[in-house]
Amino acid sequence: MQRIQDWDPKFFILAHILEKYRVYVSKFRMQVVIARMSESLELAGDYHRKLREAYETEEKLKEADVLRRGKNHLVRLLDKVERQLCETPFLAGQDFTMSDVMLIPVLARLKLLDLENEYITGRPNIVEY
Repeated sequence: MQRIQDWDPKFFILAHILEKYRVYVSKFRMQVVIARMSESLELAGDYHRKLREAYETEEKLKEADVLRRGKNHLVRLLDKVERQLCETPFLAGQDFTMSDVMLIPVLARLKLLDLENEYITGRPNIVEY
């Protein structure tokens, strides 16, 4: 369960979305934050932090090392899951647990991003899972 929590999917997911869509959504979010900041001066500090985080995210997406680390962490996670599912029907043994609950969104993201062939198909136990 800890390995699943350790993986931050943000950069991985953003890196696999077509750039034109990612840029459009990013600009829209920044415009919304700026508009909200001007409407709620008492929350301006919080909105400023969100805006700074959005700009930092855009910059980090340009760093190959950030993207490579996210991908490598995911591959190691899926390899460990594959080995575990070889021994037991679920991640923590014979019963469906919170570990399994946490893994499902990871697998769903890969499916939504159409990355099943790259990350899931070669792992027969995950496919069966």
